[in-house]
Amino acid sequence: TLFRPRPRPTAFQDHSWIGKCWECPETGLYHVCDNSLIVEVLRNGRPVGEGETGELVGTALHSYAMPFIRYRLGDVVTRGPASCPCGAPFSTLGRIQGRLIDRFPLPDGSSIHPFQIEVLLEGQGWIRRFQIIQETKESFRISIVARGVPVPQQVRTVEGLLRESLGPGVQVKIDLVDQIPPSSASGKFYPYLQMDRQRALAGDVGNRRIGPGPCTTAASLDPLRRN
Repeated sequence: TLFRPRPRPTAFQDHSWIGKCWECPETGLYHVCDNSLIVEVLRNGRPVGEGETGELVGTALHSYAMPFIRYRLGDVVTRGPASCPCGAPFSTLGRIQGRLIDRFPLPDGSSIHPFQIEVLLEGQGWIRRFQIIQETKESFRISIVARGVPVPQQVRTVEGLLRESLGPGVQVKIDLVDQIPPSSASGKFYPYLQMDRQRALAGDVGNRRIGPGPCTTAASLDPLRRN
């Protein structure tokens, strides 16, 4: 019998704290280190329910020299069940989607996380690689590396799904390309580029400070840490 070891579980942590949460090897959920911090998942300042996404906000329970109270980390996560089915006595996160800075602002004043667009593209078997680029609030360009040559109907189907997700007043253009170049001088590839991210990569933003909103820290720190 061939022995196949389990993949090594991943951990999710912040430089401000020793640990935050780690992947359960049985369920794939993330156990929250409840004995050292309080984790909230908020949307528009209100807690979300199980299976819903929001911004991760944390309060460290043992940072006595520099307290972190309801610190906005800038990460978008999905709230998991109150306890893991594996039996461990920890609350959980279901998924870690990415950075809040990468949300796309839309013409009606709302915003959408790239994950909501990404799942539409990942469900198309003919797409091998993609990059979502927001040129303006009203205009998106999607670069796609295809598996073979897609038929026009496949492209139109994706355009329709994207327009429905982004809402009225937003134009979507799909570019079929042979390859997608790196997004930064360091060679890093970003699957989605929001307008602020593009300016940051171009060197126009640097230390960009974002308003604290409903959650602040006791320490004098950026509410969202620098990317």
